[in-house]
Amino acid sequence: MKRCFLILLSFVLLFLTGATRAFAEKSPEGPVLTSLWFFLGGSMMPRSWEVRFDVDPPVILENDGEARPFGAEAAAALKQAVLDFRVSAWDGFLGSDPNVLDGEAFSLELTYADGTTIHASGENAFPEGYHAFRNGFYAILQQEKREFLAGVYRWRDKPTGAGATLTLEPDGSFLLSAEPSGAFSCTGGWTSAFDMVDLWGEDTAGNAFWISFALDGKALLYLGNA
Repeated sequence: MKRCFLILLSFVLLFLTGATRAFAEKSPEGPVLTSLWFFLGGSMMPRSWEVRFDVDPPVILENDGEARPFGAEAAAALKQAVLDFRVSAWDGFLGSDPNVLDGEAFSLELTYADGTTIHASGENAFPEGYHAFRNGFYAILQQEKREFLAGVYRWRDKPTGAGATLTLEPDGSFLLSAEPSGAFSCTGGWTSAFDMVDLWGEDTAGNAFWISFALDGKALLYLGNA
């Protein structure tokens, strides 16, 4: 009888151990990501981004510049991308392909609340899922910057002195109100890649245009027509 009890107890303990392990694997709880640093270089202009999740609201620093608020939805999407593309599994990756003369280099660091850090870097050699993560990272930043920049701006054409009011919408559309002719809608869109804002489309006369601005915090500096 005692022997049967011990055997039964062993099965119970084995079941509980397996169930606990399965629960831990399926549980959404895990190490809390506190910061992400991502650098891109190589043939492209060197860029870096640091996102801090351990402050409220989260903030982003681009090219070691001043911190600005980073949208909560974008922060959550970025955390999810880190999980979806198993970025933590890149820890220790250090790759290089000397046969590629002109390509892409990256460096990434994740920091967690428990003190864990994940490091990965490569030059023309990348861990599994890297390009999908990078593209997703760009997409998240693009949408977040659209939402951040959405608003009304003033700019002035230095050669002619003509002024205008530019309204950027988070859906990628815009309204350009020229002086003194008044407001007119332009078909086209705008994007905010890196430290630039580009407008493109056609005016009411059917003339194609592409206007570039430089970003300086919440200011737009007119650069001219491309």
